[in-house]
Amino acid sequence: MEESVKKKKRFPGIWVYILCLLVAVLLWLIVMKVNPPKVTAEFRDVPVVVVDAENLQEAGYDYVCATTVRKIVLEGTREDLYRCTREGKLEVRVSLANVTPGIASASVTASVVGTTEGVEVAEHVSVSFTFNKR
Repeated sequence: MEESVKKKKRFPGIWVYILCLLVAVLLWLIVMKVNPPKVTAEFRDVPVVVVDAENLQEAGYDYVCATTVRKIVLEGTREDLYRCTREGKLEVRVSLANVTPGIASASVTASVVGTTEGVEVAEHVSVSFTFNKR
């Protein structure tokens, strides 16, 4: 008779542990949905778009630069970063408006265009240029 009492005592204990585990998983899912963690992701071979180069071309200079950036690092939630890759609109935009004619080379800070809301650039992006007189 003592054995049957012990078995009945253990059986409800297992259900309590299972219920606690289910409640913990449910709370974890709620917290992850309400406040998702931010992660960083690397994007490779992002195309470069050069804008505002008219002042250099009018002064008789041509420029040479890479057509893609090897790596950019973005920070955001996994869902937002996934949206950036799914839409495929990422590009590195470089403005040459502040570059003065006559220099041989420069490293220009670029901006990343095409990110979704909530995604930020984690590391600054710069593009190297070489300027040649025509």
